[in-house]
Amino acid sequence: MKKLILVTLLLVFIMIPFTLGGTVLAEDEGKLYYYVFYDNEIPVFADTDGGTPIFYIPGTYAYQFDTEVEGKDFVKITYNGKEGYIGKSHHNSTHEVKLDWQGEYFYTIEFDITATGNIDIYSDNTMTSAIPYAASSTKINKVYSYYKANDVYYFYINYTYATLPAMDGYIKVSDTSLSGFTSASVPQNPHYVEETKPETPDEDNPSGDNPDGIVEPTNNLERYILIAVIAVLCVVIVVLVFLPNKNRKSN
Repeated sequence: MKKLILVTLLLVFIMIPFTLGGTVLAEDEGKLYYYVFYDNEIPVFADTDGGTPIFYIPGTYAYQFDTEVEGKDFVKITYNGKEGYIGKSHHNSTHEVKLDWQGEYFYTIEFDITATGNIDIYSDNTMTSAIPYAASSTKINKVYSYYKANDVYYFYINYTYATLPAMDGYIKVSDTSLSGFTSASVPQNPHYVEETKPETPDEDNPSGDNPDGIVEPTNNLERYILIAVIAVLCVVIVVLVFLPNKNRKSN
């Protein structure tokens, strides 16, 4: 009976590292981020019907890949906390995959409202429905990214007016302290420059080839330790199972 209890406890101890290790691996596998190449920008759509984009992701910045959309030429992504959809052609051919997230890879936009009196905030990306708000009572909570229509730039924002609930909308760049903003004025992301430079060849990979741009997880040491612990526990179980019982031997 004691032997059965010991074996059961050891099995439990073995399962714990497996469970924890599986959690870590799942987290690593779930963090798929893609850089937009430096000479490109990606239109993001509200749904898989396409049409007019809701905002753009500037070149050298990155989005998180969520899932492919079955039967559609789109993939679901998240950029700067906002979900959307981009074309598979953009996703498959113009990005570099990352397996971790170690910095600020979206472009942070901050501004003050400089217009006085009322300002127009558009409720959707067609720019046909402008709601006049008092500038002094309008608070910008977050700027997701930029948008452009007919050569006019807008910021896609989350805002609060007076005591109303927070809403998403668009404000003209010309009504803000960044009135001269264009996509060309977005600075290159320093993380992109650092993390997409060619790899230095090493002994295991003399050519330095990494065609997919994949950054391998760096937890190999932990895995080796986990394997060693499991191997030792397996040996202990085998010994306990086959070791003759002292009472039985004395009889």
